[in-house]
Amino acid sequence: MIATASIAVSPSLYLNPGYDAVKDLAPLARLTNIPNVLIVHVPYKGVTQAMTAMMGGEVDKVVMPVTTAIPQIKAGKVRPFAVLTEKRIPQLPDMPTGIEAGVPGFTMPL
Repeated sequence: MIATASIAVSPSLYLNPGYDAVKDLAPLARLTNIPNVLIVHVPYKGVTQAMTAMMGGEVDKVVMPVTTAIPQIKAGKVRPFAVLTEKRIPQLPDMPTGIEAGVPGFTMPL
């Protein structure tokens, strides 16, 4: 079991990630849908490193799962810009979608 983002980013981070995502892997089932939030897109090994870079001022913006970002958003350590869903989400009801923020089509499929 693995997050789709990890599979997509690994070829950019590693010369030889040890697998070919198209040839070696096949999805069996979707277990969950987690919306993303935009809080510049540099690939990191994981969301923990991306959040650390965001909080440390190494990057200006990060796209990550809302479940990872919410504790830091609620603590006031990062400021969200938009959720990347077609409709607002219950976890951040006052946060506009990317489309509402003025970027047509700015969504990420769940």
